[in-house]
Amino acid sequence: VGLFIVLGTGLGALDPLHLRRDRVFDWLYLVNVGCLAYHTVQCPLAVLRTYERSNIDTEVTFESVLENHDTRAAFTRYLATEFSVENMYFYEDVERYKNKYRILGPDRSMIRVEEIISKYIEEGAILEINISESTRREILRRFRAARAVNDSPPLDLFDSAQDNLFQLMKSDSFPRFRRSELYRATQV
Repeated sequence: VGLFIVLGTGLGALDPLHLRRDRVFDWLYLVNVGCLAYHTVQCPLAVLRTYERSNIDTEVTFESVLENHDTRAAFTRYLATEFSVENMYFYEDVERYKNKYRILGPDRSMIRVEEIISKYIEEGAILEINISESTRREILRRFRAARAVNDSPPLDLFDSAQDNLFQLMKSDSFPRFRRSELYRATQV
């Protein structure tokens, strides 16, 4: 099996072994031609990939990161490096609670809210979130009022805290995440 080189405009093929014997062809020439061909193909592809990546990059929003499982996981890992992963955990727990609110019933929703409050809202909680004291007091007041009358906690109980943390992550952590290696790894 011989290696053939097709000349640019010619239709014929030449056997490099024959050309080598007649001192017309040198393997070094083939290597140089091969490198030229590789770069002729690869450079435009690299430019295209960079262009596509830059277009994707400008379209990536915080909301789209939260909707995509892979980028959300990468963002959560990034928050762990910033020691603020509790913000994402709280956000996710509240979303799960809201999605299941109608099927939980009063007793189970009360239990779920108690878990969220003890985990994130109470002072000294294991994953205490950084919210204003007035927001914390309002959540606890509304929770206690619902518990006092054996009613389901309101669906919007955590909305103010969730909105605050959403804005904090979007304006503070997300821009730094976009400059991180974790983010770049999700864009490959």
